Amino acid sequence: MNLSEILEEMNRRLKTDAFKLDEQRSCRLSVGDGPVVEILEFPNQGRVLLYASLGPEPVEGKDEFYRLLMRSMFLFKDTLGCTFALDPETDFICLQRTDYLDRLTPDSFYELFEGFCNLADNWNEMLNGFRP
Repeated sequence: MNLSEILEEMNRRLKTDAFKLDEQRSCRLSVGDGPVVEILEFPNQGRVLLYASLGPEPVEGKDEFYRLLMRSMFLFKDTLGCTFALDPETDFICLQRTDYLDRLTPDSFYELFEGFCNLADNWNEMLNGFRP
Protein backbone atom coordinates (compact mmCIF):
# COMPACT_ATOMS: atom_id res chain seq x y z
CA MET A 1 0.00 0.00 0.00
CA ASN A 2 1.26 3.47 -0.78
CA LEU A 3 0.73 6.48 1.47
CA SER A 4 -2.15 7.87 -0.62
CA GLU A 5 -4.02 4.59 -0.23
CA ILE A 6 -3.34 4.51 3.51
CA LEU A 7 -4.61 8.09 3.86
CA GLU A 8 -7.72 7.31 1.78
CA GLU A 9 -8.47 4.46 4.18
CA MET A 10 -7.93 6.83 7.14
CA ASN A 11 -10.42 9.25 5.60
CA ARG A 12 -12.96 6.46 5.08
CA ARG A 13 -12.63 5.12 8.63
CA LEU A 14 -12.69 8.53 10.29
CA LYS A 15 -15.37 9.92 7.97
CA THR A 16 -13.27 12.90 6.95
CA ASP A 17 -11.38 14.18 3.93
CA ALA A 18 -8.54 15.80 5.88
CA PHE A 19 -5.91 13.19 5.00
CA LYS A 20 -4.90 14.18 1.46
CA LEU A 21 -1.44 14.66 0.02
CA ASP A 22 -0.83 17.86 -1.93
CA GLU A 23 1.42 18.21 -4.98
CA GLN A 24 4.51 18.29 -2.70
CA ARG A 25 3.44 14.92 -1.24
CA SER A 26 2.59 16.46 2.13
CA CYS A 27 -0.48 16.89 4.30
CA ARG A 28 -0.89 19.37 7.20
CA LEU A 29 -3.42 18.63 9.92
CA SER A 30 -4.57 20.47 13.03
CA VAL A 31 -5.46 17.99 15.73
CA GLY A 32 -7.34 19.49 18.64
CA ASP A 33 -5.44 22.24 20.43
CA GLY A 34 -2.06 20.63 19.78
CA PRO A 35 0.56 21.63 17.27
CA VAL A 36 -0.04 21.22 13.54
CA VAL A 37 1.23 17.85 12.31
CA GLU A 38 2.67 17.49 8.85
CA ILE A 39 2.84 14.17 7.02
CA LEU A 40 5.52 14.09 4.31
CA GLU A 41 6.11 11.29 1.84
CA PHE A 42 9.53 10.58 0.39
CA PRO A 43 8.57 8.13 -2.37
CA ASN A 44 12.14 7.71 -3.69
CA GLN A 45 13.18 6.55 -0.21
CA GLY A 46 9.98 4.65 0.52
CA ARG A 47 9.57 6.65 3.75
CA VAL A 48 7.00 8.78 5.51
CA LEU A 49 7.86 11.53 8.00
CA LEU A 50 5.64 12.94 10.73
CA TYR A 51 6.68 16.42 11.80
CA ALA A 52 5.39 18.95 14.34
CA SER A 53 6.80 22.36 15.18
CA LEU A 54 6.76 22.95 18.94
CA GLY A 55 7.72 26.61 18.80
CA PRO A 56 10.82 28.67 19.53
CA GLU A 57 13.59 27.60 21.82
CA PRO A 58 13.45 29.33 25.20
CA VAL A 59 15.34 32.54 25.77
CA GLU A 60 16.20 31.62 29.36
CA GLY A 61 17.07 28.19 30.73
CA LYS A 62 18.44 26.90 27.41
CA ASP A 63 20.96 24.56 29.04
CA GLU A 64 18.29 22.89 31.18
CA PHE A 65 15.93 22.82 28.20
CA TYR A 66 18.40 21.07 25.89
CA ARG A 67 19.49 18.64 28.61
CA LEU A 68 15.82 17.66 29.00
CA LEU A 69 15.51 17.06 25.25
CA MET A 70 18.71 15.03 25.08
CA ARG A 71 17.87 12.92 28.14
CA SER A 72 14.39 12.20 26.82
CA MET A 73 15.83 10.76 23.60
CA PHE A 74 18.20 8.39 25.40
CA LEU A 75 16.93 4.94 24.39
CA PHE A 76 13.85 6.85 23.16
CA LYS A 77 12.69 6.78 26.78
CA ASP A 78 10.23 9.66 26.49
CA THR A 79 9.95 10.07 22.74
CA LEU A 80 8.58 6.72 21.48
CA GLY A 81 11.13 6.63 18.66
CA CYS A 82 10.81 10.31 17.76
CA THR A 83 13.68 12.77 17.69
CA PHE A 84 13.95 16.50 18.23
CA ALA A 85 15.50 18.92 15.78
CA LEU A 86 15.98 22.65 15.38
CA ASP A 87 14.39 23.90 12.16
CA PRO A 88 17.17 25.83 10.35
CA GLU A 89 14.67 28.25 8.75
CA THR A 90 12.66 29.18 11.85
CA ASP A 91 14.87 28.12 14.79
CA PHE A 92 11.79 26.33 16.16
CA ILE A 93 12.05 23.05 18.06
CA CYS A 94 10.50 20.22 16.06
CA LEU A 95 9.45 16.70 16.88
CA GLN A 96 9.84 14.21 14.04
CA ARG A 97 9.40 10.53 13.31
CA THR A 98 10.06 8.54 10.17
CA ASP A 99 9.10 5.06 9.10
CA TYR A 100 9.24 2.86 6.00
CA LEU A 101 6.02 2.84 3.99
CA ASP A 102 6.20 -0.88 3.28
CA ARG A 103 5.89 -1.56 7.03
CA LEU A 104 2.67 0.43 7.37
CA THR A 105 -0.93 -0.62 7.12
CA PRO A 106 -3.91 1.67 7.74
CA ASP A 107 -4.10 0.30 11.30
CA SER A 108 -0.41 0.73 12.08
CA PHE A 109 -0.34 4.19 10.47
CA TYR A 110 -3.32 5.26 12.58
CA GLU A 111 -1.53 4.09 15.73
CA LEU A 112 1.65 5.85 14.63
CA PHE A 113 -0.23 9.07 13.84
CA GLU A 114 -2.31 9.05 17.02
CA GLY A 115 0.73 8.35 19.20
CA PHE A 116 2.72 11.07 17.45
CA CYS A 117 -0.06 13.64 17.90
CA ASN A 118 -0.39 12.82 21.59
CA LEU A 119 3.37 12.98 22.07
CA ALA A 120 3.62 16.31 20.21
CA ASP A 121 0.83 17.75 22.34
CA ASN A 122 2.47 16.54 25.58
CA TRP A 123 5.90 17.89 24.63
CA ASN A 124 4.40 21.19 23.47
CA GLU A 125 2.80 21.64 26.90
CA MET A 126 6.00 20.65 28.69
CA LEU A 127 8.14 22.98 26.61
CA ASN A 128 5.73 25.85 27.18
CA GLY A 129 6.84 25.67 30.82
CA PHE A 130 10.24 26.98 29.69
CA ARG A 131 8.74 30.00 27.96
CA PRO A 132 7.58 33.21 29.61
